[in-house]
Amino acid sequence: MVKTILRVAALLVIGWLLLLGYRHFFPSQETRIRQILGELARVVSMPPNSSPLANLAAANELVSSFTPDVEINVNVPGAGQHALSGREEIIQAAVAARSHSRGVKVEFLDIIVRLQADKQSAVTDLTAKVTQTGERDFDVQELKFRLKKVGSAWRIARVETVRTLGL
Repeated sequence: MVKTILRVAALLVIGWLLLLGYRHFFPSQETRIRQILGELARVVSMPPNSSPLANLAAANELVSSFTPDVEINVNVPGAGQHALSGREEIIQAAVAARSHSRGVKVEFLDIIVRLQADKQSAVTDLTAKVTQTGERDFDVQELKFRLKKVGSAWRIARVETVRTLGL
């Protein structure tokens, strides 16, 4: 009886480990999209006083998350409406923003991923939390990302601000 219980327990543990391994090596499409967005937040964040070379490297790493024909249309609080089209404009804007910033941390919260029926595109709604270095307050902005599958990788094709009611 005890041997049977130990065998069943061992089989359950082995099955659980196999499931974890499978999920790690073969993540769902939603998990892959969340990983891309997490990586994007990491790349957009920057330490204070970063070097111009580090800024350029980060900008080049940033554009690898986007499709070549990407469109970005966001309304930045205190800075107004900004529209970017294509990877080159993103690189230029990223380098300019990083050279004029004293450090920023970006987090994506409340991520909702909706995979489309074709399994080749997705829409993601999220809240961006932006904290400037040395500031206690932070800015939040709701964003909508449209992603599409390019080969086997997900890339961001469009980013836009979600209009919310202001008080």
